[in-house]
Formats: sequence, C-alpha cells, structure tokens
Amino acid sequence: MERTLADARGRGASIIVAKGTLTGHTGPEGLPYAEMQLTDVHTLSGPSMASGSHVWANSAHGPSGPIPGADAGALWATDGSLFAIIWPQPSGGFLTGPTMSVAPVVGNQVILSTAGCWNTTGLTSTPFTGPLAEIPGSDSYTRAAVNGLHGVPLDTIQALATH
Repeated sequence: MERTLADARGRGASIIVAKGTLTGHTGPEGLPYAEMQLTDVHTLSGPSMASGSHVWANSAHGPSGPIPGADAGALWATDGSLFAIIWPQPSGGFLTGPTMSVAPVVGNQVILSTAGCWNTTGLTSTPFTGPLAEIPGSDSYTRAAVNGLHGVPLDTIQALATH
C-alpha cells in the first residue's frame, strides 16, 4: 500500500477521502467506466480536489455485462463514503475527466480486497462481510469477496497517504 500511494503522489495524483454518488453517465463507446460526483472531499495528498468534482470509476462492466476475467470494479460504502486515488485526466483520452482507484470507508475502516489495485501486505486488518455499494450490474462485490474483504483502520491509510 505504501508503494502504491507513493507512486500515486509521484505521478501527480490526488489522494482523498470523500462521499461519492453515481451520476448515471457511463464511459463513451462502451468503455467500462461510470461517472461519479464527489462531495465532502478531504484531500490527504496531491493536488486539491474540489467538492462537486466529477471522476470516472472502473465498473468492470461493459455493454454486454460484467467483463469476464476482469478484476472487481469500484466499491464504496452504502452512504457514499470512500477513499480514493484520483488519477489526472490522460491527454488524448476518451474520458472527460480523471479516473479513480476507490475503496469503501465504513466507520473508521477502509475496506480493501486483493481483487483490485490495493495491496494489504503488512497492514493489520480484520475481515469484513458487510454490505457495500457498487455500480449496478457490475458484480464487483461478489468478485472482490471471493478472496475476502479486509478492514484497515482509516488512520493507518491516512498516515500512509501523507507519509
């Protein structure tokens, strides 16, 4: 996790805690992304993100449904709470804004799995089995839960993000 966050900082990404709501817009030309609006944004590291910003979350869900063999798409807490790395908009890209790697924040824990980009090696965690939100039709929760979901204290992740 420490290396992932250091890489994000080095590549100009913002690391945030926020609340997110799907806008209903999907990626153009069948790209497996869903647009999310962020509110209550607290930037931990990198360029400041404004409340009201729009970002793209990977859904691992294409025009024909869940993409076979794809990692789990985005998950966040049922109240919209999330921890995210916001990657700057790529030049010449198909999306009209930045993309994000996202993990749910439930209570005082960031919920991580090995089904996506998060590495929990060396982090103290506890198993998590509660409900989470996902992009409709993405099957992200089921895919992520196969290898288990783990709660890591938010304070730990915040400290790594600002280290």
